Parts: sequence; structure tokens; C-alpha cells
Amino acid sequence: MRSFVSAAVMAVACIASATPLLTPSPASAQATAAQRQPMPIDVMARNLSFWSVNMTRDGKHITALASDGKAPYAIHVWDANDLSKPPFAFGGGSKTSDFISLTPIGNDKLFLVFRDIYDGPFGIEAGGGKDYAVKTYLTDLRGSSFTEPGRRQGTARTAFQEAVRSSAASGAVSNLPADPEHVLLDRSESDINEILKMNIKTGAIERIYRYADDEFDVTIDPRNLQVYSRIKFDTGPNGAIFRREGLNPQTGAWEEQPKLSYTARSRITADIAGRFPDGKWIVLTNQGANFVQARTYDPVTKEFEPEVLFAHPKYDVTSVIFGQTERDAGQVLGFAVGGPTTEYYWVDPEMKAVFDGLKKVFPGQVVAPVRYTLDRNRILINVSSSNTPDTYYILDNKKDLRLIGNILQSAGYDWSKLRPAQWVTYTARDGLEIPGVLTLPAGWTPAQGRIPAVILPHGGPWARDSADFDLSGWPQFLASRGYAVLQPQYRGSAGLGDKLWKAGDEQWGKAMQDDKDDGAKWLVAQGIADPSRMAMFGYSYGGYAAFAASIRPNGLYRCAIAGAGVSDLGRIQTLFGRNRLQRQVQGWTVKGLDPIKEVANQQIPLLIYHGDRDGRVPLFHATDYYAAAKALGKDVQYVEIKDMLHSLLWRPEWHRQSLTAIESYLAGPKCFGGTGQSTSAGVPAAAASGR
Repeated sequence: MRSFVSAAVMAVACIASATPLLTPSPASAQATAAQRQPMPIDVMARNLSFWSVNMTRDGKHITALASDGKAPYAIHVWDANDLSKPPFAFGGGSKTSDFISLTPIGNDKLFLVFRDIYDGPFGIEAGGGKDYAVKTYLTDLRGSSFTEPGRRQGTARTAFQEAVRSSAASGAVSNLPADPEHVLLDRSESDINEILKMNIKTGAIERIYRYADDEFDVTIDPRNLQVYSRIKFDTGPNGAIFRREGLNPQTGAWEEQPKLSYTARSRITADIAGRFPDGKWIVLTNQGANFVQARTYDPVTKEFEPEVLFAHPKYDVTSVIFGQTERDAGQVLGFAVGGPTTEYYWVDPEMKAVFDGLKKVFPGQVVAPVRYTLDRNRILINVSSSNTPDTYYILDNKKDLRLIGNILQSAGYDWSKLRPAQWVTYTARDGLEIPGVLTLPAGWTPAQGRIPAVILPHGGPWARDSADFDLSGWPQFLASRGYAVLQPQYRGSAGLGDKLWKAGDEQWGKAMQDDKDDGAKWLVAQGIADPSRMAMFGYSYGGYAAFAASIRPNGLYRCAIAGAGVSDLGRIQTLFGRNRLQRQVQGWTVKGLDPIKEVANQQIPLLIYHGDRDGRVPLFHATDYYAAAKALGKDVQYVEIKDMLHSLLWRPEWHRQSLTAIESYLAGPKCFGGTGQSTSAGVPAAAASGR
């Protein structure tokens, strides 16, 4: 019987625990108010120095998309044996297009994803309008030629596909640990979805699986490419039912696995992470527990083994780390846990020894594996923290570290003067414990007096924040300007337990919003926030929360900023309705306060900004609310950012424009730079005084 659960219980103390509240780190304690300087906008408003950093299978080359911060990303290839040599660089984007990811396959090939502007009827989730679409390419380490991998020949394509989308593998590419000669590709074209095996050298294609219209989540064993699991869905009296099936190796028949089947509304987590050589499955599931655990499941008996394979008492197991080479293909090396930061628990003795040593070299930081060679004598690692941008190193012979660089090194900024983020918890008004990430100005102590605060809810809402480095830059950008920044992990947040996640169902603008306000009150009670100088800023769902904050009575905030926010719940429901699965899994949960119907109740100044090529939250959410608010004489400003899409990576001009708007608004007369009465309505007197 396999079980690694004791490792998690014994190692729980190793999880990155929160620094005692308001205790400065040694670096930040030395900072004074005079030393604190606002992070320049251009530090974050630039292309990353490195992106999609990886290593070829043989360990001889490091590959990345790279930029000096201003120029478009180009493909860079380094000699891993001599990083002092300049990289070989080729390719690059334009004013309308960018490389957005790069994956080395085998020893000498690169798989690229490229995005370009698209205008026409097939954009914005097929509703028409300004959008972006992607193409995928295969090339070698010198960019000798670019081909579309797996392109289907002689097939009619839509105008959208012909203009900008790859005709073939527009999805992911997967290296095969046990087979250096091949990779797997996803191909989606003309409503035909397939998984292909491609020969790296010849480009020859072999179909491994073709999806039926009523199935998804097909699982393949990377050691022998056997398809062994899938989900079929149909509609029952209680909505969509997801039926997990397993392939019986003796009969060749698909058999339902009842304990891994569930209704869409139940949202049970039962993800197949992999399988052992004996055919038993490794399942990440929250069945019978609040947090996701790794369990062993027998598809023959259709039962879980009684002993849990691996679990953490306070956080979800987020992934299983499998071997990457012919030597350890399919072997369980460790587990990742989504705590305050990402933590890795190694069960492979060799990898455990290596990464235990690295944690001593980089105390307080997350040390993540990227790729390693067959003999494990060369390992590419990523090191980061809330005030350390992702930094890449090569570890040779398990002892020699060589620096490649960090993702924002071209900014020339001293990140050490920033204060590390803290993982905190507070109690909501109904008793639910709410986690959060708190980022404070470097060197600030309560003796210096209360400071303005920004409540910064994440998007999703089925997502979460962590105390890892935040690629948006917002928490540290704002903290460097003297603001306390709290990122509440409000109910509805995913990845922090089933109870917290499902407590957000149908609570948009209601209990979900209460959690954010209770976080603001907690900041006051802790002696941190000035109750007369609090704001809410959020993006995507967080933008919705900013709309809601401007409307709800007895608000706590001087102003709100809604970035790419949802303002019309009815139209989001319509968007969800185009996908029958999304409609039944998540669409029904989106109920509550509808900002577009409550414009007349806006009580505080509001800044709206939005990209005009946002395919996730279409532009009308901004323009419709703005027009309605202006017609009623409400205090609302609007910034439209040309060509900006919804998600990172953002181009420098987009990030610069949004950061400038955020900075100016918070410091201006509408918000913290203004005068007037305290807006601490709803904050108990004891909390307002800090008692």
C-alpha cells in the first residue's frame, strides 16, 4: 500500500508561514520614509526580460522569449555550457503581434505560440468584434524555417482560421518522457478535436485519439500512449452529469467509474493526475475532505484505497510531480501544495536532497523545478518570492549554481528594498475564516501612524492569490507609494478548500463583497488603515467588485477603480450560455448585485479602464456602465486602452497607461488626494480607533 501522507503532516511546519504581523523583515526594517521611493511605472510597464524559460532535453541549450523591456519578444537560445556567450536570437513581433510562449521539444526543436490582432465576425468568443487569435509554429534552434505542426491538408477552413488561427495544433504540446523522438499535439479544426503523436524530426503525424462531441478530459499514459480515462457528459434531471470512464485493458470496453462521476453543480474535484505501472490511478480529489488530496484509485474494483496517498492538513495538493526522462518516466517524484506560497514535497530521495539544499541557499523563497537531464546532473530551477521576480539558475552536478537572470532584470530596480508580502487571516461577519495577502510599505511601523489602504480582490472569481511574486506588479507598486494593500481570498475563491469556494455560489455583491469589506475593517482594527482613506481596486471579477463597492450602501471607500470589470450579470450569463458545460458548472453561480441595474445608487467616485480587444470581459461592460452613469450625473471617469486584451502578457504601452491612470486617480482629488469627511461608515467605533 502506497502512502506519502505522513510526509505532509511532518513537514507542515515547513510551509511558508506568515511573518508575525507588522514585524518588519531585516531589510525593510532598515528602510526609512526617506529611503522609500515609489516604484517607477516603467519598472512594471515593460516587456519581461525573460519569458517561457526552459531547457532542451539534453541540457545543452537554454531557450526563452527575451526582450530589453521595450522591443518585442524574440527567441533566444543560449549555450548552457557557457552562459557568458551571447544568445542566438531570431524572430520577433510587431505592432500587432507577439510571441507569447516557447517550448523546447527534444534536443533541437521549438514549439511557438504567436498571437495577432483579429477583426471580424469570429472574435470575442464568436460573438464578433475586436479580438486576438493565435497561430502555432515549429522551428529549430536557429529559426531555419517555420511550419504549422500537424496542419490538416485539403480541409476547408473558416475565415477566422485562415486569417490568423493555426489550422492544426492550436492547443498544447507535450513532451513524452519515455519517448525522445515524439511529442503529443492537440489539434482542433472544423469542430474536430484530436490528440496527435508527431515525430520531431520528420513531422510525421499519427492520430492517438479523436474526441466525440460528448466527451472531454481524456487521459493518456505518457509511457505507452494508451488512452485509459475520459469523461462523457449528458443531461439528467439535475443538470449535466459528468461520467468518468476507464478503459478495461482485458476487454477493451469503456466502463463507468461511479465514484469519479458527478453532477456539474456538485463541482466535485476528481482529476486524474496519472497512473502507476500496476494500472491504478492517482486522483486529485476533495471527496470526503475540505482540501484536495492525492489518492490511489483502482479502476477494476472501482474503489479508492483506504489510505490517502498524499495530503496536507491546511491546503490543497495542486499537482503530482512526475519524472521527465526515460529513466523515471511516470514515476512519482513529489507533490506541489498550494499554501501561502507554492511548496514542493519530494518523495524521490535524490530530488529531495537537492531541493532541501537549495532551500538553504534561498531561504524564504520558492525554489521550483523546471527541467532536468537524464542523469539529473543539470537542473533548471526558478527562484522567487513576493519581492523577488522569478529568477532562473542552472544547477550543475547538484552543487554548482549559475545565474541566467530574472524576468525583470532589464528594469534595473532594487527589489530588496520592498517588503515581503504576508499571509494573514481574518474572520468574516458570519464567522468564516478568510485568508489574505497583505503587502505593506517598506519600513512602515504603526508608530508612524495609519496609512491609506487599497483592497485588491483577484479576478476569476474561481481563482486565488498567493504570496508568490505577482506578475501584475500591483501589490508592490501600490505599497511602494505608501498604501497598505490587502488581497482578500473572499468566499468563491478556488484552491483554498471546498468550503470557501462553494460559499461564494450566488453571492456576487453579497457575502462575497462582505468578505472584502470585512477585510477593510480588519485593516483598521489592526491599526494599519486610516478608515477615511480606503479604496477598492480590482481587475476582471475584481473590477466587478469595484463596481459593487461604488454602489453598495454604507460603503467604506473613498473611491473605486474597476479594471476590465463585469458590470452586466445578464450579459455574462448569455456569454456563459454559449458553452453548455460552462453554463451548468459556473453560470448558475453568477447571481447577486447587478451593477448595470444599480447605476443610480453609485455613491463614490469611480474610475473605469478597459482594453478594446478584451475577449474575456467584452468592452460593453465598461462603455454601457459609463454611459449610464454619466447620464445620471455620477462621478465616473473612463479610460479605454487601444488594442489591450484581457490577460497577461501585456505590452508596455498598455501597462503604462493603466498604471498611470491608477496612480493618478488614487493620489488625485477624487480619492486619497482629496479632502472631506471620513467615509468610515459601517466601521465600528472600536475598529476605527484601532482598539
